[in-house]
Amino acid sequence: MLLQKGRKKLSISWAVFSIIICVILLKSLIMYTIFNINETEFTHILNHKDSFVIIFNAIKNDFIIFISLILLEFFLLNAKTKFMKYFLILSIIIIATLYIIDSIIIYSWTRLFVTDAVKYIASMPASAIFGIALLIWLLFVLYLFLVRKKKEISVNKAILLIVGFFLFYISPIHISTYYMKEDLLSSNMYATNMHIRYIKDYEDKYKLKQDYEKRFIEKQGIGSDKNIIVIVDESLSAVDSYRISGLKQYLTGFDTMSEDGILYTNMIANGNTTDAGLISLFRWVETIPFSLNIDYYNLYQAPTVSIPKFFNNKWYETNFFTTWPLDFLDKEGFLENIGYQNIIGSQKYEWEQTYTFWSAPDSYIYKDSLDYIKRKQETDDKYFLTMLTISSHLPYDTPYGKTKESMYRYVDEWLFGFYEDLKQTDFFENGILIVVGDHRKMTPLESWEYKKYEKSSYARIACLVIGNDIEPSIDDNIYQQTDIFYSIKNMFWNDVKLIDNYNDIFNREIRRNYALAPSFANKENMVVIQKNNKDIIYENITLNAEKTSFDNTNNNIENPQEIIEYTNQLRSYQMVLQKTIITKIKDKIGSFKEKQF
Repeated sequence: MLLQKGRKKLSISWAVFSIIICVILLKSLIMYTIFNINETEFTHILNHKDSFVIIFNAIKNDFIIFISLILLEFFLLNAKTKFMKYFLILSIIIIATLYIIDSIIIYSWTRLFVTDAVKYIASMPASAIFGIALLIWLLFVLYLFLVRKKKEISVNKAILLIVGFFLFYISPIHISTYYMKEDLLSSNMYATNMHIRYIKDYEDKYKLKQDYEKRFIEKQGIGSDKNIIVIVDESLSAVDSYRISGLKQYLTGFDTMSEDGILYTNMIANGNTTDAGLISLFRWVETIPFSLNIDYYNLYQAPTVSIPKFFNNKWYETNFFTTWPLDFLDKEGFLENIGYQNIIGSQKYEWEQTYTFWSAPDSYIYKDSLDYIKRKQETDDKYFLTMLTISSHLPYDTPYGKTKESMYRYVDEWLFGFYEDLKQTDFFENGILIVVGDHRKMTPLESWEYKKYEKSSYARIACLVIGNDIEPSIDDNIYQQTDIFYSIKNMFWNDVKLIDNYNDIFNREIRRNYALAPSFANKENMVVIQKNNKDIIYENITLNAEKTSFDNTNNNIENPQEIIEYTNQLRSYQMVLQKTIITKIKDKIGSFKEKQF
């Protein structure tokens, strides 16, 4: 009899264990499908010097779920009542099901990390799973304590209390750790995208803030009155342009366009997300971590007027066209705040067929932008037009298909077609076109890309400028997205306030031989990508207030103290201003424990 019971328990154990393994493998399969991981890429991850950290970050959340399911299985095998057995079986099924559903949510909606493919798994916190499971557990705990009176379930009561507390502690509903929005799905989204970590404050941040403000000087600009179009192309990466990298030929149309203007071979993204790109390009702030590490548009402040307000002051009409959902991370609020007069987003195309990110494809904004330009040619009105594309966003889904190859063909054809149409409208007789990526594509590095650019690969984007007065050339100076901001100001204004260390993309005045980018190993740090002669150097900086320093003291960085000084001034400026902004964020998103500045 005992042997039969033992065999029965063993059978149940193996059945549950098999379910757990299948669930973990299913999620891995989803990740594999998204990124098309091959043996070369996986080998590169294993050979990476930070491979242990990368793999740990990738599996930690899955490991929590794995251990939780194993514990539930253990409780199941030792349950004393049928009620507890059924309850535990139901809990295992619910958590496993929610795990799969959450994988689908990540696949369909949530932003993916820009680093190695395995970090995709880390982008799924246990939020929705444990949040919903928590409610179920608490209901049953109340039932057991308030309704059932049998002593035989006292052990199970204790188990439920312990597990329930554990689920509550790691759930994003724990307000002091994460934001909470309207429901658990929103909570899952915000837990993924809005990591809150307090970073050590500066003791003398007010003086450092003043030192930063002194860096801004009045300068005599060129005073152009041309029209200007800036296409912020989703995930437009340097590696995919053969003229930039010599590696891939996915952007043949872009490469053909670049022959008519300036092509930048060392353009660095200041962030790894679309919001970071827009902040760097149009608000002029390097989106390195400040007092709060949080992906939120309006947290970042600048000591000079934004690009849209700048053009508003010149009596230009300022426009922002996209098919993106404007409510995502309050993008619309940010665009209004920095001064765009006309903003078009996904609402205009809500009756059209949608593809990636639940949005209409790029063709709609290219057509609408062309119609707008033709209308403006009938008037003397000046305009500044920003176009934000989306069709190259993961997971790939375009009118041409869902493969990587079909995505590139669609995106590149429509970009090049728009350029050809612009030439037919005579736009370039009095207009400038800038095409720039918002961030590097969110796919793993490939071995030949890493061999050519090493760690700087993570931040390399494609960029070109075309205009009648711009001589075609290839520029291999190092630039970052914020340089585009001040280059535009210098080009379009007579007396303009500029920072003392920006590099001008138009006249190639180089004042700085490095760029700042986010750290991909630790979101609370940053990296410096520097060009010394023909060599590109990549070094990590640990942000620790007055103790901020390069991780590698034997690095080959030129003028390291100057870079540290600038970093401390910039961060202190943001810390002082953020003190007045935190209240607004609390009102918009939820309450959290505020650090005293």
